[in-house]
Amino acid sequence: MSVPHSDIQSTILFDSLKEQDINYDRPDSFELDNSSDQEGEDLQTFIHNNERQSDGFDFDDHLIPLTLTETRRHPINLEKEVTFYNGLNLVIGTIIGSGIFASPGPVVVHAGSVGMSLIVWLMCGLLACTGALTYAELGSEIPISGGEHAYLSHAYGSLPAFLFSWTAITCLRPGGTAIIAVIFAEYLNRIIYHTAFENEEDHPSSSTHAILNKIVAIICVIVISLINAYSVRLATRTQDLFTALKLITLIIIAIIGFVVLGRGGMTKNFDGDLFAGSSSRMSDYALAFYSGLWAYDGW
Repeated sequence: MSVPHSDIQSTILFDSLKEQDINYDRPDSFELDNSSDQEGEDLQTFIHNNERQSDGFDFDDHLIPLTLTETRRHPINLEKEVTFYNGLNLVIGTIIGSGIFASPGPVVVHAGSVGMSLIVWLMCGLLACTGALTYAELGSEIPISGGEHAYLSHAYGSLPAFLFSWTAITCLRPGGTAIIAVIFAEYLNRIIYHTAFENEEDHPSSSTHAILNKIVAIICVIVISLINAYSVRLATRTQDLFTALKLITLIIIAIIGFVVLGRGGMTKNFDGDLFAGSSSRMSDYALAFYSGLWAYDGW
C-alpha cells in the first residue's frame, strides 16, 4: 500500500526533530492537555512553526511579546537595570504615596469624629489587605506578565480585558498621576510661601494658588516622564530618592506626634466620647472611604 507523500515529509521532519533534540514545546501555564494525540499535535505545531513565510509578511521579529509564553518563544535579552533594592523601593514608594499626606484631613471631616475616622481607616486597611492577598494568589497561580489584563483575559476573555486596559490607560492611570502631581505641587508651593513670606496675608490668593499648583503639577509630570524615557537607571535612582524622603518624613511626623502626646499637649481629641459628632449620612462615609482607600491604593 502506498504512503501519501505528505505523511512521508511529516515523518522525516519529526524524526529529524528527535535526532537534533530540539525543544519544540511551547510552555504555557494554561495548556494542560495530556491526550493520546499529543505527538500528533506536537508534529503539527512543529510543521506549522517551520513553514517558510514570505519576507514581506514576516512580522514575528518586530512584535513585542506581551506574555511569558511569547517571551519564551522569542527570547529578548534585556540589560538588567533594576536591582532588588530598586524593586523594593519601587514597591514601597508605590504603596506609600500621596494619600497618606492628603487623606487624613478629609477622612476626619467626613466621618465627623475621631473614633469613626479610626474605624474608617481600619476598614479601608482590611479591604486593601484582601485586595493585596487576591493579587498575590493570582500572581502565583497565573505566572504571566500583563497584570490585570492577563487575569481578566484568562477568566472572562479578551473583550473585558481590553476594556479594562483601555479604561486604565485613558482614565485611571492618568487621573491618578494627575492627583499625585497636584498634591506634590500643593505641598511644594506651601513650603515656598512660608519660606518667602512672613505673614499669611502676603500669600497668593486662592485663584492664583490653584493656577500655580496646576503649573507645578504639569512641570512635575513632564520632568518625571523625561527621566523615565531617558534612562532606567536614572529613573530608579529618582524613585529611591523620593521613597527615602517619604519614609524619613513619615518617621519624623510619627516621632513628633509621640513627643507631643508624651508632653500632654493636644490630647483633647481623646477626652470624652470619641464618637461624638459622628456623621449620620451615608454620602459622608462614602467620601471618607474614598479618601481612605486612596491612601491604600498602592497595593
